[in-house]
Parts: sequence; structure tokens; C-alpha cells
Amino acid sequence: MEVLFGEINEDVGASWRKLGRHLLKRECVLNNIDADFSGVGEKAYQVLQKWKEESGATATPRALFLAMIQIKRTDVAKKLIKLVPSLMSLSHLLDSVLPSGCILYNDSNCSSKLNPENLEVKKILQSQDEKVTSSFLTSMSQ
Repeated sequence: MEVLFGEINEDVGASWRKLGRHLLKRECVLNNIDADFSGVGEKAYQVLQKWKEESGATATPRALFLAMIQIKRTDVAKKLIKLVPSLMSLSHLLDSVLPSGCILYNDSNCSSKLNPENLEVKKILQSQDEKVTSSFLTSMSQ
């Protein structure tokens, strides 16, 4: 597993804390990792090592793949499939993940029941800068 951790730690990068919250579920452990190590890649590696140490036999590539899907890091999940071909049987799960910053809306003209055929995905602007840029571009095109 350490070889696998070395292959993905830099890819996890800034998501190390989110992954740590999912895998370790203790903020104090994450705070210690944050204080003791520098660089997001190294912090990600330490989260993975701590998870393996605490979880033992349940710390498998499959469990790691599912964790990446749950924290919406499909890019890392895809890399895991390339590194561990036996995960290919789970690749269908990648299709069910919405990209970060998206939300489902139900068409208001439809019945009050949530109907999957009437759902659409819309991008939510993440920062004030994006909102300003979007407003500026909209006013320029009019």
C-alpha cells in the first residue's frame, strides 16, 4: 500500500484534510499532521499512512477508491484504477459523481415529486471573483 500512497499523495494534495476527515474521523490527528509535516503531498501521505496503521486489513485499495469517490476526487479514483486494475469493476461508480460546484434542480413546471427525468445540473459560482466576472461578461454581451 505504501507504494500506492506514494503514487497518489501529490494528486490528493490540498484535499488531504478532507480525505483525512473521511478516513480518520478525528480532527486532532489531522491537526497533528498539519503541525508536524509541511507540504500538502506529505500531509496526504501521512493521512494515508495513519489510516493504514489504524484500519489494518480494512485499509484496501477498494476502500481508498470509494473514499476518493465520496470526497469527489474522481481524478484520483481514475488514477487508482490505472494503478490497481482489479478496481476496474468499480469504474461505473465514477459516472454517478457530480462534479464539485454543481447542484441538481427540479424543473418548477413539473409535479411536486422529484422526477429524475426533470433534473438538470447547474454550475454554482464558487467565489465572489467568479460572480463579478460572470456579471461583467453578461453585461458586456448585452
